[in-house]
Amino acid sequence: MAKRKTTKEKLQKRTEPILKATPKGRMLIPASNQLRDAVRAIPQGRVATVEQIRQKPAKQHNADYACPLVTGIFLRLLAEATEEGYKEWSCPWWRVVDKDGKMRSKFPAAPHLQAERLRAEGVQITVERGKPRVAAINTRLVSFRPQ
Repeated sequence: MAKRKTTKEKLQKRTEPILKATPKGRMLIPASNQLRDAVRAIPQGRVATVEQIRQKPAKQHNADYACPLVTGIFLRLLAEATEEGYKEWSCPWWRVVDKDGKMRSKFPAAPHLQAERLRAEGVQITVERGKPRVAAINTRLVSFRPQ
């Protein structure tokens, strides 16, 4: 029976981005460190949507879009690595929300830990149908500068 890989091993597996031609255009399969750096660029008290996080490395590589599946997997792994104490991979994962401001269901202790950490940074959270989300998300969204 093969030994299960640790979160750190999974993140270290993909350290170089890959461009692929698809029917939708040039797709970037982002590297884990690119996504970590994009999340680290979100200032305290601000949030970014998953779509914004996907666009940042895609633009850097002149790709039409970044793979949503790989991005989602790496964002979850980055959150887990942060909670497990891997400093190299540590990032403020709680600042990444869905496009409508909802907390990410795949993050650790979702959605309550994420909402708690955002509240601690001064982000107002509302609860709709038992689910927390960022209030007035458009006033909290980060604006990534082109590189």
